[in-house]
Amino acid sequence: METKFSRWMRQVRDTRDEEIDCSACLDQISQYVDLELTRGEAAQVMPLVSHHLTQCAVCREEYGVLRELAQLEMNGAMPTEEELLDQLQRPPESTQ
Repeated sequence: METKFSRWMRQVRDTRDEEIDCSACLDQISQYVDLELTRGEAAQVMPLVSHHLTQCAVCREEYGVLRELAQLEMNGAMPTEEELLDQLQRPPESTQ
């Protein structure tokens, strides 16, 4: 199991001369997901976004949610507005 310190060291080691910040990543993330799901070559076409996603847990979380929604839409399984509202009104699940 990777420790927080070893993960931090890996991220420092993997730092590149040219990188993008979270704002730039989030501005491009929809395009990245579309490329990934339609052509499968998002990492090659958008290497700065790909690298940022390996380094940033916050953007990686946003990417994961957006990718999941895009897949649901592609499969015709997008939840209805009513289903989404119902899920929002449910009490949070216990993490115990």
